[in-house]
Amino acid sequence: MDEGRRLHGKLHDFIGTREMVSREQILAALSSAIDQERERGISNLKLIKHLAIENGKVQIMTAISTPFCSAEGGLLQRMREAVETLSEVEEVIVELTWDEQSS
Repeated sequence: MDEGRRLHGKLHDFIGTREMVSREQILAALSSAIDQERERGISNLKLIKHLAIENGKVQIMTAISTPFCSAEGGLLQRMREAVETLSEVEEVIVELTWDEQSS
């Protein structure tokens, strides 16, 4: 076997055994990100509108109940930090949207 094939096989083995973070793990981590206005974890408030996981990257779309919510900047940071504690996560993107139905 030539060197290229041998290295490709090892790379394939490494990628194939990489653990992936689950939606449940992310939601559990987000329960520690507290919405200070409601004094509850963000995942318990059902404000996560979209959650995508791909190759160690997590994208979260969360809703606020009013477009003038003053505490959301800190909440987004707490959400990001909570998910970053998971060893399988390399990058976290948290985006914000306004959801009339959440108000």
